[in-house]
Amino acid sequence: MTVAAARKGLPPFWDEPFLWIHLAGLAAVPLALWVCTLGLAVGNPALPVELELLLVAAIGIGPILWMQWYKPFDIFSIIAVCLQPTVLTDNQRRVLRLFKTPLTRVVTVVGAVLMVLLLRRLYDLSPLLADIAPLPASWRLLGLLLAGAGFLAANLFLQVPLSVLRVLTVSQLSFESLEPYPTEQVDVDFTLLGWQVQQILPKSEPLMAETPVVTPPVVTGSSVTELPAIDPSATEPASAGAVVASTLAEAADDVWADSELLEETTESRTDEIPTATIEDPPATDSPENAG
Repeated sequence: MTVAAARKGLPPFWDEPFLWIHLAGLAAVPLALWVCTLGLAVGNPALPVELELLLVAAIGIGPILWMQWYKPFDIFSIIAVCLQPTVLTDNQRRVLRLFKTPLTRVVTVVGAVLMVLLLRRLYDLSPLLADIAPLPASWRLLGLLLAGAGFLAANLFLQVPLSVLRVLTVSQLSFESLEPYPTEQVDVDFTLLGWQVQQILPKSEPLMAETPVVTPPVVTGSSVTELPAIDPSATEPASAGAVVASTLAEAADDVWADSELLEETTESRTDEIPTATIEDPPATDSPENAG
């Protein structure tokens, strides 16, 4: 388990950045649905309502549903590049294994049904946007194609994050018990879009390599001892603790030596203080003795 996941008590595969990159695709769904609604707002219906809805749904849902059912989208990619199957780690191939489970397919179907219901609602609301439609009213068929393109993008940015959410709900034990997907089958059973490369995201550096660690000064009895700064480039994380411990031990020795010196000085000064001798007062005759 990585340090970040261990601190949070989360499964190690939650540290996979590609999961969160594609989960963030949900933010693009409202924009894509807005484009879809603008396309539906162009002109008056040229076909029966059911036929227009079927056309837009077929363009928007059909390709994504087929892809997620038979050849799920390989999330280890960004825009026009994707990781080569040979460089995927065991955990990354376990993630791909989860994309092929029956539960993930059920989630895909549920998402498609919800999008169909949403499309019907957008169709009813689209006349409200007729004044800001991007195309002339006579271009109704072109508007339907625009609506289909927007609906296609909305389904893509919804279905892939749904698959990611399915992965994030898996427990650590269940995840570790999965068999990594065979490397030679990745490009056959998954949709890999873009140029295949060996690295996309930069590798994370150790925490100590980011900034040098500057330790505060240690105040002793008679002086201020400043601990040396630890250079991460020249010191391994394991030896940094030994350096700090050694430095603190030396500072403790200095404090102990100064305290002994202070005690000796105090004793010597105490010996130099003169001791006052109290003498008895002289005897005087009382009035009775005088008489």
